[in-house]
Amino acid sequence: MSAPGPTTRIDGPRMEASTAALPRAELRVVLYSHDTMGLGHLRRNQLIAQAITESVTTAKVLLIAGVRQACSLELPPRTDCLTLPGFCKSPAGCYESRSLDLPIEELAAMRSASIRAAVESFDPDLFVVDKAPRGVSGELDDVLAWLRRRGKARTVLGLRDVLDEAVAVRNDWRRGAYAAAVERFYDEIWVYGDPRVYDLAAEYSWDRRLTTKTRYLGYLDQRRRLGDLNGRDSDILANLKQTNGQLVVCSVGGGQDGEGLAQSFLRADLPDFAHAALIAGPFMPPVVRRELESLIAGDPRRQLIDYLSEADALIQRADLLVTMGGYNSVGSALSFGVPTLIVPRTVPRREQLIRAQRLAALNLVDVMDPSQATATAIGEWMAHPPLNRPQASSVIDLTGLDRLTAVVNQLTLASKERVHA
Repeated sequence: MSAPGPTTRIDGPRMEASTAALPRAELRVVLYSHDTMGLGHLRRNQLIAQAITESVTTAKVLLIAGVRQACSLELPPRTDCLTLPGFCKSPAGCYESRSLDLPIEELAAMRSASIRAAVESFDPDLFVVDKAPRGVSGELDDVLAWLRRRGKARTVLGLRDVLDEAVAVRNDWRRGAYAAAVERFYDEIWVYGDPRVYDLAAEYSWDRRLTTKTRYLGYLDQRRRLGDLNGRDSDILANLKQTNGQLVVCSVGGGQDGEGLAQSFLRADLPDFAHAALIAGPFMPPVVRRELESLIAGDPRRQLIDYLSEADALIQRADLLVTMGGYNSVGSALSFGVPTLIVPRTVPRREQLIRAQRLAALNLVDVMDPSQATATAIGEWMAHPPLNRPQASSVIDLTGLDRLTAVVNQLTLASKERVHA
């Protein structure tokens, strides 16, 4: 694999003169995620909020999220959440109203008004947008313009390591006028990844307007997640069907498109003395969940867990992991060092496939095409798991949270210097 190119930096973002305008000794941070598919964006922001509040004792964080499950997460101190009426993404990749059955323009207008009211009232010093530069259907345009006029907040676009294949991303960014939005509204782009795995700016042929704002922070180490579980999670983990022998875990993300992998996993032959646990996810259709429960009814070695607010509490116990290829799921596998088989989603985006293939090339995971992920194939993988894999931290950068909090501490220092000047 080639070394990072000349536009690539593996370092923290450089803070510029605008940080000197911060007026308070405390730091107020807004973390936005649109959350149209799964919980990955929200959980990434939850982890960032935890890292910020642990590092800066005066920080206050407001999460703005698009799924009601945000209310079930354990949030760190001085953190709260505004949940928006939800969008969802159809199998074809189009946005739709999740529950209200409203036209997308009306739903976007409602969300936009809620976002702007909250941000104006909270008056943040740092505004971080996950993945979507303008939100869904331009719902962030008004608040981004207000923040620019206000002239106080540092605005950041936070991106996972891979967005999609290059042609699709270029088309998305052209249709959405995202490059112009980033140039106008954003101070920096933070990439939560390592360019030795995927050099996002190079892959998407970004010009200097974007590359000069781009900093690679490294992957976010999932071991930093909250240790205090809510009572429901604790009860589930305390009542696993089997506590001896191997634990094999399967995670299908939000669950909305995980039926095929779930079926194959629960039908696969288990190694001797192994116990299988499937985390179905909050968006798995009830009819699919009932079919899976029927499939393993009375089986002492297999169980279905409908939802864990903190799935890492189970993944860190696992001896083997079978998962789709979302950023957080893969990050958990790498962080905890669990031998992992990735069966990635390939539609409507190929992001998970690209991530899995790049990590497999580094001998960090195994990858199986969904069309080949039969019960037999998964059973064979469980019977012959990989041996002597390198430790992920020796191959790729997992220190993204450290770099991120270093930047936030610079913001805090600038704020204190301003107050005491």
